[in-house]
Amino acid sequence: GPGGALYPDKKVLSKWIMCLVLPEYVLLPLFFFLAWHQFTWTGWALQLAFLVASAGWQYRAIMDFARVGSCMPDPKDNSETEADLVGHVDTLMCCIPVKRHKIPRALYKCLCLAPNYVHTQATAAAVAVAYKAWTPAMQTEWARRWGHHDPVMVPSLPFCMLYVLGLSASLHLALACMMFRKAKRANFPFHALRWQAEASNLLLLAAALPPGSADGGGGAGILRVMVALFVKGPLLWMKVSMLAMSYDCLNTRGMAQMFMAIGLAAYALVPVLSKVWSDARNFKFCGPPWGLLLGVIFIHFVGIWWCAPSHDLSFLGWLEGQGACTRAVNATVCN
Repeated sequence: GPGGALYPDKKVLSKWIMCLVLPEYVLLPLFFFLAWHQFTWTGWALQLAFLVASAGWQYRAIMDFARVGSCMPDPKDNSETEADLVGHVDTLMCCIPVKRHKIPRALYKCLCLAPNYVHTQATAAAVAVAYKAWTPAMQTEWARRWGHHDPVMVPSLPFCMLYVLGLSASLHLALACMMFRKAKRANFPFHALRWQAEASNLLLLAAALPPGSADGGGGAGILRVMVALFVKGPLLWMKVSMLAMSYDCLNTRGMAQMFMAIGLAAYALVPVLSKVWSDARNFKFCGPPWGLLLGVIFIHFVGIWWCAPSHDLSFLGWLEGQGACTRAVNATVCN
C-alpha cells in the first residue's frame, strides 16, 4: 500500500477478515474428524497454530495505524479504543501491580483475548467425543431425567450440541458475509467493519474499530451479547451435561477434550459478561437471565463430583424434596 501501509483502504481489510473467518468455521468438520479418531494432539496443534495466526494478524493490523496511508484509525481518536489499547497495564487480575514493567495495553489485550479464537474448534471436538461416547443406556437415562419414558421422543444430547454449534456457526458466517458484501460499497462505514470483525470472532480488531453514530454506540456488541445469551450459554450447559452423563465412560483423551471445550467456552463468555457489567444501561434486561443461566451451569458442574454415581445435582429436585442428587437407575450407562 502507499507509504508502506498494509491496509490502505477498508475493502482490503474486509477481505483479510474473510480470509480468517472462513477457516474458523468451514474447517469445523476437520476438528470433528480428528477428535472422532482420537488425534487429540494433532487437533490441539492445529488449534494453537490458528490461535497464534489469528492473534498475530490482528495485532499487526491494529498497529498498522502508525503507517502512512493506512485505513486503520488511531486508537487515541476514540475514548473507547484509547481506554482499551493505549498506554501500559497498571495491574493484572485487578490486584497484581505491573506498572513498572511497562506492558503495552494492546499486547496485553491481545494475549487475553487469544483463547477465544479456538473455542469453536474445541466445541466441534467435544461434539465428536459426545457422539462416540453416547450409548442407548445414556439416551434412556437422558430421557428419564427430562420426564420422558420413551427415549425415542427425546433428541440426544450430542445431536442438540451439534445443532446449536451449527446454528452458531451459521449466524457468524451469515453476518460476516453480509458485512463483506457491504464492503464493496464506496461509503462502507467503520461501524460495519466492526460488525464484520465481531461476527468473525476477531475481538482484538473489533476493539480497535470505533463504533459509528449509525451503530448506536455498539450494535455489534449488543448482538454478540444476545447470541451469547441464547446460543453460547445453552451450549456451555450442554457440554457440562454431556460431561456429567459420560463422566464414568470417557477415556483420558475424551475427558481432556471435554474439559478443554468447557474451559474455553466459559472463558469466551468473559468479554460478553464484562460488556454487560460495564454497560448496564443497554444490558439491564440481561442481568436476571444471565444470573439464572450461570447459576444453573455452576450447580450442574459442581454436581459432577458432588453426586455419585449420577453426577447430576438438581436444584429443582431439592426443592421438590427428592434430594439434591438425581437418583441413578442404571448401574452403568457405558458400553
